[in-house]
Amino acid sequence: MKKKYDHNEVESKEKDYFVKENSKIFAELSVNRANYFTCLLPPPNITGKLHLGHMWNCAIQDILLRFNYLQGKNINWLIGLDHAGISTQVKVEKYLSSQIANFSPSNYSRQWMQERGEEWFKQHKGLIIKQWNEIGLLMNPNRLTYTLDPAFNKLVVRAFAKLYRDRLIYKGKKMVNWDVKLQTAISDLEVVYKPKKNQLYYLKYYLVESKEEYLTVATSRPETIFADACLFVNPHDSRYTRYVGKKVVNPLNQKEIPVLADESVLIDFGTGVLKCTPAHDFHDYELGIKYNLNCEICLDSQGYLNKLAGKYQGLERFAGRKKIIEDLQKDNICFQIETYESNIGYSQRSNVVVEPYLSTQ
Repeated sequence: MKKKYDHNEVESKEKDYFVKENSKIFAELSVNRANYFTCLLPPPNITGKLHLGHMWNCAIQDILLRFNYLQGKNINWLIGLDHAGISTQVKVEKYLSSQIANFSPSNYSRQWMQERGEEWFKQHKGLIIKQWNEIGLLMNPNRLTYTLDPAFNKLVVRAFAKLYRDRLIYKGKKMVNWDVKLQTAISDLEVVYKPKKNQLYYLKYYLVESKEEYLTVATSRPETIFADACLFVNPHDSRYTRYVGKKVVNPLNQKEIPVLADESVLIDFGTGVLKCTPAHDFHDYELGIKYNLNCEICLDSQGYLNKLAGKYQGLERFAGRKKIIEDLQKDNICFQIETYESNIGYSQRSNVVVEPYLSTQ
């Protein structure tokens, strides 16, 4: 016996054995067997090759199926592959970018992109099945399904429709981590925080009753000012208690908004005055619900300022930020800019800055 184990030599022989053995088992399965044993394989994503975690799970199910077969039961291993939505989209677009100069998915039809996704599936389907076959799993390839198969997709839609009719799921406005490039919400786990130097802009919000007295707000996102619902201060902050209940003027659209008090406002951060934009910040959204504030959205789903931004409509969010600050400096509304380091959330999928966004979920 060789001192070193050579998996290539051993497994190639074992694979041939299991191909014959599995075929024999499938041929022997009969409706005459009284009992049944079924396993559902969590479908692996078609984003690439299988890893050890997939194989560990497959090995356990394979053992259970073989054991129950030896107990005289009919066995059925429901196997399939998952289209994996966002993950596959990223992979396909990355591949197309390497093949097509200046590639942008927006330049192609939905059908064309779906066809490229189908090509990706066919290519990786064969690779995954080959990996399954390498370790002789008791799988019947004729039973394989795919989550975008028409019949399978129909079942998914039917299941969701039933859940909705039974009021077990519902639609509602919720704050999400929005990926402006992929045009989808992503989970908290898919947000990667990176340290980055950011700017804090100090702005004047003049009191309605006075053209000289103002509250100073320090914000890192001036492009969301158009959707400000109010200002908040801490009720225990002696600097601002006399302003609670009064109104200030929004420096960009001249709307009058109230000054409210809430204990969640940090006294020692910035100026201690928080501009509240419920549709563009998770903490602000909670305050919006608590105080029944108006939740206006001033950015579209692609990260461009919308009609709420007036003359700034159509500007990309960061370009809009730059232009807004330039104008506010000219009017002496923005009188100080401070650089500080903070953790900025990026999409793990597309590497663009995540936008906190109020969306129908």
